[in-house]
Amino acid sequence: MTSNDHHELLERVFALSCVDYGRLDYTEKDGDLYVWEINTNPMILVGVDREDPLRFEAHRHFANQFHAALEHL
Repeated sequence: MTSNDHHELLERVFALSCVDYGRLDYTEKDGDLYVWEINTNPMILVGVDREDPLRFEAHRHFANQFHAALEHL
């Protein structure tokens, strides 16, 4: 979550899919990317009462990045 090494290829996937906004689920194996799905109406963050303690740091990181992107807009 601290780098975006695949952004160019993932942008192509979104463009080919004619999707401007969404969350893309994918994996990498042997240098190839495999796209599972694009969620066009993703749940961005869950409420604090539903937060999984094991994922808190990842969610916090995302929330900070998302907030900065919205501020930039």
